[in-house]
Amino acid sequence: MIFMGTSNPVDVGRLTSNEVETFRREGFLLYPEPIFSEDKFRRLVEHFEGLLEKWPKDERPEGMDVPHFSDPALFEWLLSDEVLDLVEPLLGPDLALFTSHFICKPGADGRRVPWHEDSNYWKDIIHPINVVTVWLSIDRSTPENGCMSVVRQSHKLGRWIIGREVPGWSAHQAVKPDRIGLENMFQRFLHSGIGIAEVPP
Repeated sequence: MIFMGTSNPVDVGRLTSNEVETFRREGFLLYPEPIFSEDKFRRLVEHFEGLLEKWPKDERPEGMDVPHFSDPALFEWLLSDEVLDLVEPLLGPDLALFTSHFICKPGADGRRVPWHEDSNYWKDIIHPINVVTVWLSIDRSTPENGCMSVVRQSHKLGRWIIGREVPGWSAHQAVKPDRIGLENMFQRFLHSGIGIAEVPP
């Protein structure tokens, strides 16, 4: 889910001042606690699995873009206090949900999302680009099964072309769950829309 805001952050919500500073410095934040309660997260998983079961068999599940357009029940999670309280300290209280997307990758067959900035997809749609992506992993997300990776401080590099390599940087420097002392990125990832990220197959 991706939020737009005014860039007038507020000193409320679930983030400490150190977490806000880390986000601004690094371009991402791995939130240390689950975003939703166990019950609310379980209901999200069940809801997603119901959507996936109904997904046309002749269409790739990676195409589950903007599912809230046809499924307003998703607003229970997308616009929940738990999520908004993470975003407001970064963007302020005047927020808009710009988009949502289930990145659903079947085992052994999932499609790679190349290195990219989220903002590059909407460069002619949003101005200025004051956005935060909230990334929740429904399943365990590890390097072995193609977790998201990010490039530290890449939000400071300027506009980035999809698939372009970063000079002086190699993929082993990417931030992955095992590189930051956590087993997984499970239900708790935030990054700026102008940092470089990848989701391997």
